[in-house]
Amino acid sequence: MDDLSDFIFSYIHDTTGALDSSQKGLLVVGTFRSNEVDTEFMDKVSAMEVAGEANVSTITICDFSKEDVNKLLSSKLCLPYRYTRELAHLVHAKTRGNPFFILQFLRSITGNKMLTYSVRYRRWIWD
Repeated sequence: MDDLSDFIFSYIHDTTGALDSSQKGLLVVGTFRSNEVDTEFMDKVSAMEVAGEANVSTITICDFSKEDVNKLLSSKLCLPYRYTRELAHLVHAKTRGNPFFILQFLRSITGNKMLTYSVRYRRWIWD
């Protein structure tokens, strides 16, 4: 984090003239689990924002409920909620509602042919 902070500060305060005003801009995207980050990390991020070194935006993603998973599956599989309810309960049980795990799990069951599109029934089916 110290190296990133130093880089951002030196980039913003570049006095060599290597960058003209039309070229200034830097986007840094990071992800972390809030329960796995110590307070020192968050203090450094806050310090960079307070010092005007960076504009910081934080987006918090919470776990999905069973209903949220069902809405997601219903939407993506183009099926009514009642058709996707059992699959949604299974997906929620396997992923505990973590949005990143849900995506990975769906990729896995599609890749393993456990979730397939049936031309005969003209809809997604699963076992």
